[in-house]
Amino acid sequence: MPPAHGRRAQQQEYRYYPRSGIYFDTGQGLYFYYSDGHWRISTELPRRFRLRLGEHVTVEAPAEEPWHDYQEHRRK
Repeated sequence: MPPAHGRRAQQQEYRYYPRSGIYFDTGQGLYFYYSDGHWRISTELPRRFRLRLGEHVTVEAPAEEPWHDYQEHRRK
């Protein structure tokens, strides 16, 4: 549901790994990754993702739902 009165949800900085499409919340130590048709949240990544993380960039995204702007982050 969109925020009331047109305000954007609170933004937060995440590390985004473009090569693998993974977000990392450094404050909470949580990874956000897409697997089996759903976004998953975990303190550890499955091995198949760890092997191909690559370099990261810092992005701002909605708190607790960094994947909300996933398509925009991929384009950049």
